[in-house]
Amino acid sequence: MATGNFCCLPKQTSKLGSLRNLLLDGCSLRSMPPRVGLLTCLKSLNCFVIGKRKGYQLGELKNLNLYGSISIIKLERVKKERDAKEANLSAKANLHSLRLSWDFDGTHRYESEVLEALKSHPNLK
Repeated sequence: MATGNFCCLPKQTSKLGSLRNLLLDGCSLRSMPPRVGLLTCLKSLNCFVIGKRKGYQLGELKNLNLYGSISIIKLERVKKERDAKEANLSAKANLHSLRLSWDFDGTHRYESEVLEALKSHPNLK
């Protein structure tokens, strides 16, 4: 578990292929390390900060079989409904808690479409 006040994880984090838990309580990440989606053994990821470039975006969650809860932060960086659908939250039957967060600046017009595309699995509590 990582705690503290740091803004980034090492870019090579995606090479930790056997990593099972990445808990980022109390961290102030600007975005996730690139290609988190390669961590296919990952079961716990309590925070995902969306980045602006490919490899840092919401679609990285697509192939992860996550358990427990997750907070998805910086949703204002999702520009298209299809980018949100790539996360495949509706297939994540083992998630029981989901927190979504936008930093509203008044210019993002896609909140409702993105929210609809982030439809979760019915098991979500």
